[in-house]
Amino acid sequence: MPETAHPALEIDGWMRIELDDDVLAHVALVVFSKLRRNEPLLVSWTDPEGSAMQAWVHPNSTIVARHTPGVESSIDRVRAERMMVAANSTPGLRLARFAPDDRAGAIPAAQPMAPAA
Repeated sequence: MPETAHPALEIDGWMRIELDDDVLAHVALVVFSKLRRNEPLLVSWTDPEGSAMQAWVHPNSTIVARHTPGVESSIDRVRAERMMVAANSTPGLRLARFAPDDRAGAIPAAQPMAPAA
């Protein structure tokens, strides 16, 4: 039996960003909304090895939001709006890992990348 993949946002078939299902639902909403309007966006995150990563996502990108089977996430309108504001900003949408119930201070948002050491 094949191993179940973790929920993730996949960009152009080679970049995979693993996210909690709830976060993924919000990120997918924002990314697909931007691309539907032919608006590119910058997505930034830290990979599991601690490297700062950035991807320029444009309307010709192939994006797949791969959710956990049977898991349904509800969309928090305020959270989605904050993420859309971040996606529209110069630094772009910064994805951060956080506990699914930590909604107050850890919503992925526009944040400067940490300077390289």
